[in-house]
Amino acid sequence: MSEKWLPGDMACQQRGDQVMYCRTALGDQSLWPDRKDRWLKALTAVSSSAHTRVYRGDIVGRAGQLSVYLKEFIDRGFTERVKQLVKPHRALRAARADSRLNRCGFTAPTLVAIGYRQRRLTRTGFFMITEALDDYQDLYQWCAHLAGLTVASRRQRLRALAIAVAQLHRAGFSHGDLRPGNVLAKQDAQGNWHWAYLDNERTQQHRRLPMKLRKKNLVQLNMLRSPNLTRRDRLFFFLCYGQHFPDIDQRKLLSRITNTTRQRLDRLVRRGRLSAEEAAL
Repeated sequence: MSEKWLPGDMACQQRGDQVMYCRTALGDQSLWPDRKDRWLKALTAVSSSAHTRVYRGDIVGRAGQLSVYLKEFIDRGFTERVKQLVKPHRALRAARADSRLNRCGFTAPTLVAIGYRQRRLTRTGFFMITEALDDYQDLYQWCAHLAGLTVASRRQRLRALAIAVAQLHRAGFSHGDLRPGNVLAKQDAQGNWHWAYLDNERTQQHRRLPMKLRKKNLVQLNMLRSPNLTRRDRLFFFLCYGQHFPDIDQRKLLSRITNTTRQRLDRLVRRGRLSAEEAAL
């Protein structure tokens, strides 16, 4: 694994055929996943996809306590191992994208350790440990708090989200899965909103963001179904977003997003994964 993209405070540790890059400040600890019960305190399993196992806990050492997430990547089989011959594993892609987002002024999980098992040309057993982003809420929780707000307060929140997504796109980033659970929000004492982005294994930075990826991200956000979001709220969000891109035909973009969202919702209803009432929200 090339070390060029890793933060400067990372050092390599090896144990047999296992390789791990870990923060030097934590170098006195053995952060191997098969020993997580020893070093990860208050261990709690977190819901995750079928191809990962995620745990929340605390690393307790001489430097104090650090809240982290441990993500273990389940091997998808022969196809994934072949893909590694031509492109990095999804764990490495996620860590690189997190690092690039942080360097560009955005917020993503900060890497604590990353590793794998090396057997000849094959790498398996990938895992990564990142700092927990405390005091944040995902967009599902953020949206739930819209109920009961004044029109001005609702618009302040929606404008803040639109500006955050516009800034991400203006920097050339396309998020691989900008669903509401992967966007975190936090409001400071002055009322300013701060945003963070999770699951960045398919997040990429482009010199010029392709329109299809812009549309993809906006559709992913628009898939959020909530009784607290009105059509007027959605339109206001897109109007605020569009103000940052005067060279784009806003009516055409909005029409594409609306039509694609409706097609996806109809497909979910047909498959029984969403009720018609939820799709109509």
